Amino acid sequence: MSKKVTDLRAEAQGEEQAASPLLPLSQSKFTSSSMGSMELVGIRERKPMKVLEFESQYRQPDEKYSVLEIVKERIVKKCSKFSCKRMLVSNFPILSALNKYKVLRDLPSDVIAGLTAGIMMIPQGLAFAYLSTLDPIIGLYISLFSSLTYFLLGTGQQVSFGCIAILSIMMGSILDKYEIRLRQSAGVESCGTFLTTTTLPSPLVNGTTSFSTAVTTSENTSFSSPGVDWSNTTASPLDFLDPAIIQEKKLQLAGGVTLLCGIIFVILGKIGLGKVTVFMSDSMVTGVTVGAAFHVGSSQLKTIFGLSFLPRESGVFKLLKLWYSILKNIHHSNLASIIAAVICILIIYLVKRFINEKYKDKLRAPVPIELIVMMLATVITYYASLHDKFNISIVKNVPVGVPTPRIPDMSLGVEYLGDGLVIIIVAFAQTVSVAKLMGMKHNYAVDSSQEMYAVGMVNIVCAIFSGYISGASVSRSMVQDGAGGKTQIASLFAAALVLLVMLFIGPYFYYVPKIALSAIIIVSLRSLMLKLLTIPEMWRKSKVDCMVFVITVAASVILDADLGLLVGVGVSVLLILFQAMRSSVDMTTHIALGEQGVWKSKDKYYGGEDVAGVKVVRINSPLYFFNAEITTNAIFRKTNLNPLKVKKECFESEVKPDKSEAASKADAGSKDVGKDKIIIDTLPPNHGRHNGDLTAVDAEKGDAQNGNGSAVDEAKGHTNSTHEVPQLASSNAPVQAPIREVPFSTLILDLSGVSFVDLMGVKALEFLIVKYGSVGVDVLVTNVCENCLDTLKKCGFMAKQGDRVFLTNETAFAFKQFPETLQITENTKL
Repeated sequence: MSKKVTDLRAEAQGEEQAASPLLPLSQSKFTSSSMGSMELVGIRERKPMKVLEFESQYRQPDEKYSVLEIVKERIVKKCSKFSCKRMLVSNFPILSALNKYKVLRDLPSDVIAGLTAGIMMIPQGLAFAYLSTLDPIIGLYISLFSSLTYFLLGTGQQVSFGCIAILSIMMGSILDKYEIRLRQSAGVESCGTFLTTTTLPSPLVNGTTSFSTAVTTSENTSFSSPGVDWSNTTASPLDFLDPAIIQEKKLQLAGGVTLLCGIIFVILGKIGLGKVTVFMSDSMVTGVTVGAAFHVGSSQLKTIFGLSFLPRESGVFKLLKLWYSILKNIHHSNLASIIAAVICILIIYLVKRFINEKYKDKLRAPVPIELIVMMLATVITYYASLHDKFNISIVKNVPVGVPTPRIPDMSLGVEYLGDGLVIIIVAFAQTVSVAKLMGMKHNYAVDSSQEMYAVGMVNIVCAIFSGYISGASVSRSMVQDGAGGKTQIASLFAAALVLLVMLFIGPYFYYVPKIALSAIIIVSLRSLMLKLLTIPEMWRKSKVDCMVFVITVAASVILDADLGLLVGVGVSVLLILFQAMRSSVDMTTHIALGEQGVWKSKDKYYGGEDVAGVKVVRINSPLYFFNAEITTNAIFRKTNLNPLKVKKECFESEVKPDKSEAASKADAGSKDVGKDKIIIDTLPPNHGRHNGDLTAVDAEKGDAQNGNGSAVDEAKGHTNSTHEVPQLASSNAPVQAPIREVPFSTLILDLSGVSFVDLMGVKALEFLIVKYGSVGVDVLVTNVCENCLDTLKKCGFMAKQGDRVFLTNETAFAFKQFPETLQITENTKL
């Protein structure tokens, strides 16, 4: 703060101390008058203060800076705080954790937690990578390098990074599209190029099934594909039918997409856009993951039923197509595969449900049932020759060692970059969600931008080492935390265990049955499927969140997981816009609480007392272009007075006067003159005119004659009622025959619930002041926040209507009860 501002503040404080202090609010309170209405007492001993006076006395002067000065100040601030140590700690959070690390206290817990998470990574990595249509060993590559990278860069101390089922099935969708293009370019699915006939396997006959495929080629066949350049390769199109070549091309595509998405997220994280997660609600992200869980589980039905010969479906409605294809070929199921899968599923479920979950407080680490089942299934498959006798699918060749680093071909990933961004957004949202959950539990901060940077770097490393997009695993993170994990060092031990498996145990995975991997996947989806049971509770808590969740799940299941995310975002935006358009307006009343009091909605609270001739309306939403007209119409309804409709009735009475009716109402109206009210049938010719301006009446006669104005159509129930209009100081017209009675003379607009106002909102306030003023109702504005007050000043509202703006409702009532204490000047022209 500058010296000038400090001196001004000291001067203001000195004047305040020299002057007589304001009496507390308790000495200026509401009480019941002898007439039964509410009145404000103690106001004469306490001088009420208007907003303009308050601002001039207490507001600090605004310091104005040029753009160059602002940029210079920020650069100096950044440079003054720059240090190599701070830069290293901000980019490598593990340094901060190591600085506080207690070896004797934390290391044993991290070792146990890391090994526990690593034991889960092995079977889950193999199983989840199988979902992506790539080799299962890819899952171990991802588990190793993602854990090592997040160990250095992540801020979630109990987060377990690695291969995830949801992301794998979404990546599998991209690879399926690419594989279809490869095969189309080779003519496999072209009617006139290659003719493929496949004999479906008959149900288990002597323990074997047989396939026969004949491929014939037509002459002078040309091959073309936007994704394959045949002119620069010596391979023939038929070579691309080799599964090994297809797998290599798909791995290149997965790496290219992952590398591009990782680079984008690194840049976004460094410029601080990690806070975009606030735009992704938990209900939307959960809806996408639950919807994708249906795709993950359904994709395993082919393996469980022994229908691996069925083609993978892709595109919109692929899940429905898959179910139809399975039902159509259900008679070709492999009975041995079904029995083995059911046994594996039951064992894993029973142990996890009735041992790991039931005794989790007593167990130091959960029973690694997935790894146990996979090992037992491998041994049984090998010694019982299940693959040869009963055609049980196995993993087969598994490479040994660490993959050679290489930069994938990013040109392949450009076309599928949009799909890849959807996948990495889901990965980032889930990672931040898990990290913040752990941070809240263990009382440490999570930097969203650093997490975005970490996710980007993790996926860059995974792309270089033959992997694809990865993220934080909810289940493994919970297990790692439950096993006592203290810091990211636990991820280091998990990665070390995975590395040992890759180096020494890889060949023993040859006979791992795929049904065991499918069983692990199916049981791992249980927690996601149980979220469907929370829909009734979610509906009771928040109907908006429940709608987002249900629609996102339905779109993800029926369409696809990536399209489900887009639908979820669209629905969330539409609901936000709908909520923004809805304007919450309450008619409030004063409820006395001892010497204090509160203003509450008359519709929701009882026991309040009103002041005669005054209505208080509170606006509970921002006032801007989206809801300005809706808010004004809502105020008309709440006050039961639509000035536009009153003017229209007055105009119609002038055109077609009913003398007998007017005469009878004049007699009745003459009896009410002593009640401090004026009863009119037409407005005074100069009513509402200030400083020579045209009156609002003159401006509205054309509107009333044409019957336009949406607010007119919104008003209801005024035709047969009578209202009284209080006489304004500026109105000097003679009393005329009655048409309507206005039941109040002052309307107080309480803006305590308005956090933002734009130009249209300011015009809405001016509109209300003019329209209500045209029928004899003074409009006062109270409880304006500082941000909105600045906008009112910039738009010229305070210069024209500043005398109508008060600090509190009590100050506005002071003007109503004792006009001599505060006077509204005649400067209300628009």
